[in-house]
Amino acid sequence: MGHDVNCAPGQFGAGGNANNSLAALNFSHQRLQYELSQIVPLAVIVVIGIVFYFLGGKAREEEVAVPIAVADGQASHAAADGPASGAD
Repeated sequence: MGHDVNCAPGQFGAGGNANNSLAALNFSHQRLQYELSQIVPLAVIVVIGIVFYFLGGKAREEEVAVPIAVADGQASHAAADGPASGAD
């Protein structure tokens, strides 16, 4: 009696050979190309994320007044890094 495992071959205790599974994905004897097809897009996404993080540095440094609703319907403005001091 066999069992079906939904893991990549050779990982998490699953049996099988990863090189044999590449043949089913049309990457027979092309392990480097397969690995690059997975790693390169991941690296590109990480680099884009880092670029946008640094491009947004100025926006993250700006202090913003955040309106805070009060029970009587008036709004007070508090600095983003400080507690509310009551109605203006």
